[in-house]
Amino acid sequence: MWTSDLDGQIVIGGSVPAVLGDGTHTVTDSVGNTSSDTVTVTVGGSSGGPLSLSANGYKVRGQTYIDLKWTGASTDNVDVYRNGSYYAITVNVGEETVGSFGNGGGSDTFKVCEEGRAICSKTVTVNW
Repeated sequence: MWTSDLDGQIVIGGSVPAVLGDGTHTVTDSVGNTSSDTVTVTVGGSSGGPLSLSANGYKVRGQTYIDLKWTGASTDNVDVYRNGSYYAITVNVGEETVGSFGNGGGSDTFKVCEEGRAICSKTVTVNW
């Protein structure tokens, strides 16, 4: 398993490419090893990728939902990430409602990526 100090678990296995969020990551291989190797990977820049994402959180009967809207993806589907972990794949129609995420207050982060690619939106935070 490979983990990032920013994105958490990113890959299970050997050399599978991972999608990382913007920032400087400390990536650790911890699959059954008694020691680990750590590398620093700088991902993205101030301009981000070609995808643009907005998110709006709201409640219906106490349950939290998020409306995601994006532009700029060129694949048939997009991968959705919630709180740094893969959440779902959805058809690239530019919008998707996700949830329900229970009741109460809190926040979540989301980003969308072209399916199977490291071309992603910037991460957005939704508070409710």
